[in-house]
Amino acid sequence: RYHSYSLDVVYNDLTLLNKQVPLSRQQFSNAVNNEAGAKTCQTTNALKYIMADFTKYCNIFYTKICAWVFTICSKRADNQETTCIPYSKKLIGFDEAIELRDVYYQYPNTKKPVLNSISLKIPKHNSIGFVGPSGAGKTTIVDVIVGLLVPIQGEVLIDGKSIKDDLPNWQRMIGYIPQNIYLSDDTVRRNIAFGLPDEQIDEEQVWSVLASAHLEKFVNSLPDKLGTFVGERGIRLSGGQRQRIGIARALYHNPEVLVMDEGTASLDNETEWGVMQAVKRLSGKKTVVIIAHRLSTVKNCDRLYFIREGEVVNYGIYDELIANCAEFRAMALADKFE
Repeated sequence: RYHSYSLDVVYNDLTLLNKQVPLSRQQFSNAVNNEAGAKTCQTTNALKYIMADFTKYCNIFYTKICAWVFTICSKRADNQETTCIPYSKKLIGFDEAIELRDVYYQYPNTKKPVLNSISLKIPKHNSIGFVGPSGAGKTTIVDVIVGLLVPIQGEVLIDGKSIKDDLPNWQRMIGYIPQNIYLSDDTVRRNIAFGLPDEQIDEEQVWSVLASAHLEKFVNSLPDKLGTFVGERGIRLSGGQRQRIGIARALYHNPEVLVMDEGTASLDNETEWGVMQAVKRLSGKKTVVIIAHRLSTVKNCDRLYFIREGEVVNYGIYDELIANCAEFRAMALADKFE
């Protein structure tokens, strides 16, 4: 119900912004929905794609979508027809471990699975890195963990319970840091508490996550501190600062799990070091899952999984993989001389 209502609101807003929206209301709805149903993260990505040609209105649109996401995530069911589960009655609690048990996944219209019999455990407050060649299945594994993709076989379990039992509350526990951080031409404060109205922003929490993201000192040095405008797409900030704003944003709603999808691939070594120091501060406080091109970004993880052709071929700490996995050793050598 909330999903259908929100699509109407967004479509109406698009027609107000631009009278020549290239999609009918039904086409717009079909483009947003997919075979797996309406999922918050997938819907946001679909809408961003649809709006690619509307760069003039991107800031307005994206802010409205994020406000919508936060709103529907916090909605409480008010009748028996909705399938939403009130947070106070959640079926899944994360106190022990995330487990993938014999997971297979195959994309539609493809000939073979991209994940084959993946079994692994991620203890709470551990940091985990997925490494391997491009196309090995690292991102697909993470998409399965967060519930964006449904395995064709096997299960994803949280403390022994399937995420299918309570997917909305499981996804509420996750903070996601994409490779490219989107910043609107607004203040540091609003970019961290993204999509929330000013009266709902907890300033103490903003400063807390800035400290966790290794950015508190920098923001304190700005002329207007939290009220400083960052420029369109964060042009007034360095790449590392934008990345750390992304970390702070992901932490603002106090997630149990932090996912970084190749988040430092485009940064120089010095800037990358600053970002990874921010991640290191979270050690023992959050469960961190990292997918990275650079092995230096996962060097201090509690466990690394080397993925090849959709299978876990080796795992261990960094030094163990260097000793026991020739492919990992070759990647580490290439990484060193980049």
